[in-house]
Amino acid sequence: MNIPLTQRLAVWSARRPWVVVGAWALTLVAGLAITGALLASAISTEIKFVSNPDSKTGTALIDDTSLAGDNFTDTVTVSNPELTVDDPEFQQRVESLTSEIRSVEAVDAATNFYETDNQSFVSDSRNTTIIPMAIPIDLKDEVTETLAIVEEASNENGFTLTHSGQATLDHDFNEQSEKDLQRGESIGIGVALLILLLVFGAVVAGVLPIILAVISIIIGLGIVSLLGQLAEFSFFVVNLMTMMGLAVGIDYSLFIVSRFREEREAGKDKLAAIEAAGGTANKAVLFSGITVVVSLAGLLLVPNTIFISLGAGAIIVVIITILQAQTLLPAVLSILGDGINRLKVPFVSTQFGADAEVGFFSGVARRVQAHPVVSLVVTVLILLAAAAPLLTINTGFSGVSTLPDGFASKEGFQVLAEEFDAGQSSPAQVVIEGDPTTPEATAAVEQLRRAIADDDGFGPPTALAVSDDRTIGFVQAPLAFDPQTQDAYDAVGRLRDEAIPAAFTGTQVDVFVTGQTAEDVDFIEQLGAFTVPVIALVLVLSVILLTLAFRSIVIAIKSIFVTSLSVLAAYGIVVLVWQHGVGNEIFGFQQVEKIEVWIPLFLFALLFGLSMDYQVFLVSRIQERYSQTGDNDEAVRWGVGTTARLITGAAAIMVAVFGGFALGELVALSQMGFGLAIAIALDALIIRTILVPAAMTLLGDWNWYLPRWLEWLPDLKIEGEPLGKPQEVGPK
Repeated sequence: MNIPLTQRLAVWSARRPWVVVGAWALTLVAGLAITGALLASAISTEIKFVSNPDSKTGTALIDDTSLAGDNFTDTVTVSNPELTVDDPEFQQRVESLTSEIRSVEAVDAATNFYETDNQSFVSDSRNTTIIPMAIPIDLKDEVTETLAIVEEASNENGFTLTHSGQATLDHDFNEQSEKDLQRGESIGIGVALLILLLVFGAVVAGVLPIILAVISIIIGLGIVSLLGQLAEFSFFVVNLMTMMGLAVGIDYSLFIVSRFREEREAGKDKLAAIEAAGGTANKAVLFSGITVVVSLAGLLLVPNTIFISLGAGAIIVVIITILQAQTLLPAVLSILGDGINRLKVPFVSTQFGADAEVGFFSGVARRVQAHPVVSLVVTVLILLAAAAPLLTINTGFSGVSTLPDGFASKEGFQVLAEEFDAGQSSPAQVVIEGDPTTPEATAAVEQLRRAIADDDGFGPPTALAVSDDRTIGFVQAPLAFDPQTQDAYDAVGRLRDEAIPAAFTGTQVDVFVTGQTAEDVDFIEQLGAFTVPVIALVLVLSVILLTLAFRSIVIAIKSIFVTSLSVLAAYGIVVLVWQHGVGNEIFGFQQVEKIEVWIPLFLFALLFGLSMDYQVFLVSRIQERYSQTGDNDEAVRWGVGTTARLITGAAAIMVAVFGGFALGELVALSQMGFGLAIAIALDALIIRTILVPAAMTLLGDWNWYLPRWLEWLPDLKIEGEPLGKPQEVGPK
């Protein structure tokens, strides 16, 4: 019989433990050094397109010309309730502040009302004016200097200052992301350790998975730091890799260590126990890890940096965790031996196979098997009811208004919304490629400016700015709404679909609309175009992989069905809590109008992979028993009984890790963490406990059916002895 690769790797590592540990230690040191030196330059708060929609083309045209300094990204507001902009003291304050801002290296340009006589720079009350600033993207981190200037000058002589815009928002998102990361790590690791102690009943066994998970995270971040020098990663990648590293790292260690201890309890010596775990649990980890990677690979199809970088980051940390589970963990078990059981926790059992027939979950399985139709129908109806709010989902971007109070970007946005057009800091930008000074182009620009002025969605447009080489023209139109609302999206749509074609048809120039709102519109359209291909790829690859793993087309299709139900139910609960505000205060979440637009597709890929983890571990143990007894119903009960404690513990750990991040202040990360936590809880408590046993009981021997035309597939059994030739029909 062929010995599985995972078994050979485990034995090889167990016989050379210090060589393996030393190699991983060197890799860890390298990961720490690289992360510390390069991570900051590898991540960005921007969402960049890999393809070339209008907004990307327009931005590139501006950045490549002398107009880059006219591309104002941030705004300082200056207010004084006792003075107006017509008072000399007000003018002196604004001009002095403008000069100070211009002295900052990160600022390409800054202007004010007194230099331009632009009335849109002044509020209706004339007590407030703005100082627009141009801060290049590659220097956005230096916005701290202008923030310091504004903070120091505010509240002097009755003047109040605020600072807002894209660079400010990026700075605030980064700052809050770091706070959320620290909170998520502390909560997740703390609760995970407590659960591990309860599951293992020993301190050494409980601490080991956390140590291994942290090692995977650090090495993964080192790889991302290197790759980020070639192409920037989304700053969310740090939070996601930490979540994923803790979740899968702890889970995979949990399954392997428990199998090792189970084999030791059965009387095998240390090396034999490692070998047995290598051929069973390690192999299950390999397959479950591959399912996660396969699901995440679908995200790489979407041509923008948030999906590619998050997908790549998660894949990297999962692959490292798989490699660690196959080599480092067997080596550590070889060194520790029964020392893995040191420092036992009082009153907590360390036995893992004892509840296979008499435990709580075995009892639940018996009751489910006594009434499989009722159990199946009721469970499906409950999950569909939970999924129902998904029909009302409203997606978009959370934006600056969802940041916690006290951040500069939010305070500045609120002043702009009250005193000016809410979109003043993020105007729509019309870029004209070609000579904008020809008579026909000039006439078209004026027609466009009149159309913008007549549209209630915009404030007064700026005059045409022309690059030094007269190849690019540039007009800005402040939006009358929060730039990340549907009203703003509709306004940009009218600009693109109506105003620009009406003005420029027949001219010899190309026109593009860019700016934050235009980028959002392009992102949403791009996401819509790739949603179906991503879902289709994940489903097809999952069916193929599961069919290979279990040599059963029925198991593969059933797994897709039940996993899809849990994902849809999680979606519905996320919409119910966040968008409709049902129970949001219980969790401390703010009610918002939108679910972050990228969350549903991202959660689908992530949840599909993670949910398949439990499917692989549960069904592999059922298949192991079935191969020994040929009794499907008894195999289902045995599989549920032997895996329940582990799956429940693993799920509780994942819920703790994801829940810790859900308690953060950034809406996007909080929604993601909450969705993951809810889906994993549903998966462990309902799907694996009730729905899977009910379905497998009803299917009987059909569970293990493989059509004749697929008999050529390799036998990659995860657990137990090979079953021999697949059955030609379902039931005997």
